[in-house]
Amino acid sequence: MSAKKTSKPEVSILDQGINAMLKSAAKDAEKNHGFNRLVIAAEAHKLWKYCDFLDITRGTARPCIALEWLFGTRGTMNGRILKLDAEEATGKSSFLYLLYGMFLAGGGAFVYNNETERAVMPPDRIAHLGCDPHKLMIYRPAGVVDCLDQITKTVVMLRDVDKADQYPIIVGIDSVSALANQGLDLETGEVSEGGSGAVGFHSRKFSEFFRNQLDYFEARNVHILCTGQIKDKISTMPGVPSSKTTIADGAFKYHASWIVRMTHSNVTGEDAELVTLRTTKNKLAPKGRELKFKLYRDTRGWDLTSATANLLTASYAPLPEFKAGGGYFSHPELNGGKNLRCEDFVDAFYANTDLVQRCREAWKIRGFGFKFEDDFERGVAQEIPDDEADEEQVPANITP
Repeated sequence: MSAKKTSKPEVSILDQGINAMLKSAAKDAEKNHGFNRLVIAAEAHKLWKYCDFLDITRGTARPCIALEWLFGTRGTMNGRILKLDAEEATGKSSFLYLLYGMFLAGGGAFVYNNETERAVMPPDRIAHLGCDPHKLMIYRPAGVVDCLDQITKTVVMLRDVDKADQYPIIVGIDSVSALANQGLDLETGEVSEGGSGAVGFHSRKFSEFFRNQLDYFEARNVHILCTGQIKDKISTMPGVPSSKTTIADGAFKYHASWIVRMTHSNVTGEDAELVTLRTTKNKLAPKGRELKFKLYRDTRGWDLTSATANLLTASYAPLPEFKAGGGYFSHPELNGGKNLRCEDFVDAFYANTDLVQRCREAWKIRGFGFKFEDDFERGVAQEIPDDEADEEQVPANITP
């Protein structure tokens, strides 16, 4: 007696149409370095590539869950823009070098920094901030057009060497605000290219650059990090108050995935500053998250340890079992639940991989393959549009 044949489930006309579109797009992607312009929304996040946030301040690289929480992801992402805004001497460049160091330590990266302020940081200070000065390329652009043109040329050149995109390319601009006049003649001091001082010139150039290049940067695993110096925008309209802004502010507000506002204050009795990072735009997590880090002026550089301990024991911490008091920290699964000093507590926390992963999942950190990224019924797997993202209320008194 012959076995009964089972019929294949019927594929609807809608699914047939979608599959036909995807097959056609896949063929086109083969001609374009694998970059596929058509994807199913449910699979889009699986194409993201990350440069991980790592705590490199203790000699060997380990996770940095504080920055993972701030940004909502395990690291920066290919084809995405991170912008740091602050007034002068707030620690923008220092934080940029910290990120460079993280990405170099995470398996290697090409790090290309556009130094526009004509004040290259001494290599020993760069090293104290966590970045290997032997692996950091610094370019001093003549102006905004030269800067943007050279970025594209650099990416093309590096990908000609690294054809398999084995290493991410980290492109920094420090800062956008100092990209003044284009075409400076180093012999006469004259500016040969007209128009670069016109109102909106920088914003138009950056908008055009982002529109034309971000797809290419996503395909070739390029991450964009920029800083901007906040200036007063004096209003000349009656009844309209003055405000704070940066050059090309509009272009970055539209294209950036993260915009972080930095402020600082001195730490009494210590050769250090207290630097506050607050997300004013975040397309991957609720905006309004805030962290405070100590930045020492000596060889210690950044202190990520105390910020991590305070975050884990804050009122909005992912697991209520974390406790803090009198300079001590504890958790039932660490050191038998006994009190630990800050550094020992954070060391023990990162050594407990299961506990780290549970915190990440509770905070919905993207990029680690947790169920929430594919569990669409709970409605948390989509990016958060700027006009829909509620600001997350964070206590202002969380200090190291």
